[in-house]
Amino acid sequence: MGIKKEQVNYIWDNRREVGHHLYELRQERGLSIDEVSKISGLSRLRIEHLEQGKGFDLRRVAVVAAVYNHKLKFELVKA
Repeated sequence: MGIKKEQVNYIWDNRREVGHHLYELRQERGLSIDEVSKISGLSRLRIEHLEQGKGFDLRRVAVVAAVYNHKLKFELVKA
């Protein structure tokens, strides 16, 4: 019982959606990537990757969201 292509696409689409949301939150707060990097302790490259939906790591997403004072809700659903 392996993972299906549709499941991989779903995960990838959600990563991009979360990344885009992080980008929008940063823009709304008028912060540069360098400022978020200094506050969060994450590298500039890591934040860029998160906003692009790459290098996705829930802990890092949570750290960046906390910089924006934004609560995250993750839900596991049966595929």
